[in-house]
Amino acid sequence: MKVPKQFLLNKSNGNNRHTQKNYSEWFRDYDCNFYIEKYFQDMLYMERKRAKRSNSRFLLLQVNIGSLLTGNGDSKHVKRIVQVLSSFKRETDIAGWYKHNTIMGIIFTDTDKSYEDLIRGIIHKKLLSILNLNQLKEIKLSFQIIP
Repeated sequence: MKVPKQFLLNKSNGNNRHTQKNYSEWFRDYDCNFYIEKYFQDMLYMERKRAKRSNSRFLLLQVNIGSLLTGNGDSKHVKRIVQVLSSFKRETDIAGWYKHNTIMGIIFTDTDKSYEDLIRGIIHKKLLSILNLNQLKEIKLSFQIIP
C-alpha cells in the first residue's frame, strides 16, 4: 500500500523519520483499534499472495455484526466484541474491518481447518459471556481456509 506524502514527512524539519512499522498505526479505527476497511482488504490481498507463494494456508474469520448494530449501545457492543476477538488473536494475526461497521475480520496466518473448531468454540463461549442469547443470534460467523 502506498503511503500518502503527508504522512512521510515530519513538518518540523522535512526529514523522513517514520518507519514501515509506524505506518500501520495510521490505518487503525481508533474507536475499536481494528484496521480500517481499505487497509485490511490490502493486507488480505497480500496475505493471499504470500500464502500462495509459500504454499501455506490461513484462516479468515468474518464476524458479521451488522444486524446487532441497529439499536442503542452500539459502540458498547462493538468494543466488547473487539475485546473478545482480540483476546485470542496472536501477534502475527491481522484484525480489521472487512466491511466497516458491519463485518469484522481476522486473518489467522499459517493455520488450517483444525484451528477453526477451536476458534469457533472460544468465540461462542466468550461472546455468550458478554451478550445475551438474542444478541448472540444476531452475529454471523464465517470461516474460510485460504487457499
